[in-house]
Amino acid sequence: MSTWDLLIGGYTDLLLESAATASGPPAAVRWASLDDAGRLVDRGRLDCGTNPSWLTLHPELPVAYACGEDFAPGTTGSVTAWYLGGDTPTLLGTGSSGGHAPCHALVVPDGDRQALVLSHYVGGQVSVVPLDFDGRPSATASDVVAHAGASLVKPERQEAAHPHQAMFDPVGELVWVSDLGQDRVVAYRVRAGRLTEVGSLATAPGFGPRHAALHPQGDHLALVGELANEVVLYRRGATATTWQQIDSSSTLPAGWPAANTAAALVWSPRGDILYASNRGHDSVAVWRFDASAGRLDLVGHSLVGGNPRDFSLTPDGDWALCAAQDEDRAVVYRVRPDGLLSGEVGSLACAGAARVAVHTS
Repeated sequence: MSTWDLLIGGYTDLLLESAATASGPPAAVRWASLDDAGRLVDRGRLDCGTNPSWLTLHPELPVAYACGEDFAPGTTGSVTAWYLGGDTPTLLGTGSSGGHAPCHALVVPDGDRQALVLSHYVGGQVSVVPLDFDGRPSATASDVVAHAGASLVKPERQEAAHPHQAMFDPVGELVWVSDLGQDRVVAYRVRAGRLTEVGSLATAPGFGPRHAALHPQGDHLALVGELANEVVLYRRGATATTWQQIDSSSTLPAGWPAANTAAALVWSPRGDILYASNRGHDSVAVWRFDASAGRLDLVGHSLVGGNPRDFSLTPDGDWALCAAQDEDRAVVYRVRPDGLLSGEVGSLACAGAARVAVHTS
């Protein structure tokens, strides 16, 4: 029987403002397990500081990292590492993220070691935090790049640069950083703990790129626009840094009249299905990818929990996990053969649930 460890992160600030404080101190990160029958088991809590809103996993080591997205003015964010290889998680260490309010972290190769690339939505910085051979983060960032300028197409959201996510592209060993405020995705290389810009991808004005997702075969890229509520599909061009747009699709059903912001973007393990979550419609849009035609065909929308900030799949693609931020919980769904989601199977409470990371035990 397969079992996966789950780490669920959220916003402790929200817990401090709610009646849930009566049950004890803020739950920084919930640790749970999920088996291949869909059974969800609570295994405890990890202390990862203020607002551990994003969690990421080391690709080679049983180590997890949590961003400390502290919004207090003048604060520098943190990154906390936990070793998951024992009976219980063990704290490895905590370092500075190098910027204000980190919202995303990604482990990337850097020579014979690895490093974290962190995106700071509020502060506008992209930083590098070196990791040692055990996956322990350095106490300080080795490089910090401040994104400057903004598209101003939607001034309430694009008044400044807002790096939101970093995606690793093994072709050319690139790190693509989606900047919602600039309507741009910036390509970097990481060498010896330093970031070097080597290209960029411009989106339509007001698109608001939030997350990028590379197809498992590496030849197609999907990009979700938080502000446009749209997914754009690209085919790789003649060089590692060039992409040709070949399709686009709204994340919303036709005629949806209310406010919405698109959020998570995930390919299925086989790359035949693409998912994007909608906050407002409170759904996951599901497309079948026609590789021969270079097209996304909408399958439909599956309703999920309130304000689905994050969406993840188990490595076999059979189970989906959604961080329903407005409901303060992570929810498990079975994935149907057509890619749509079945009804809710189980859930686990987490204040301001923002991220569900899946680790194979």
